Amino acid sequence: MKTKRDYEEWLNELGAPEDDKRSNGGRVPDNCKYGSWLRRNDPIAFQVGFNEWQQNTSQRRGKTPAERSKKMKIDDFLTLDDLMVIAGVDGEPRAAYREDEVFVGDMPFRVEPGDKFLLEYDDGRDNKKVEVKIEF
Repeated sequence: MKTKRDYEEWLNELGAPEDDKRSNGGRVPDNCKYGSWLRRNDPIAFQVGFNEWQQNTSQRRGKTPAERSKKMKIDDFLTLDDLMVIAGVDGEPRAAYREDEVFVGDMPFRVEPGDKFLLEYDDGRDNKKVEVKIEF
């Protein structure tokens, strides 16, 4: 089971969202460890995020992205790895864009039929982009 420390470290790796950084009018110091800062300064937001992250990651334990994509339902969450499987490409996912949203890392996101993503990935030689449409 994932711990609060795991979640804190995961947030530290992601860094603060751009709109939360002080230099952009937000409340978070630009060069802080975001997970540690959030845990100390906004424990309620940290706990809510942790609960959602823990629930979403525990639902995926033990399944490969291919296994998860075969069993997708409208209410399912996907990750960048899942989009890679749906797109049929190999490599390291970097980011996915849907309208005005950006998804990075392992954080699951909700999808609906008809959603379109622009998936950025590294195939080992170059950074590439591919459009992915959710159809299920």
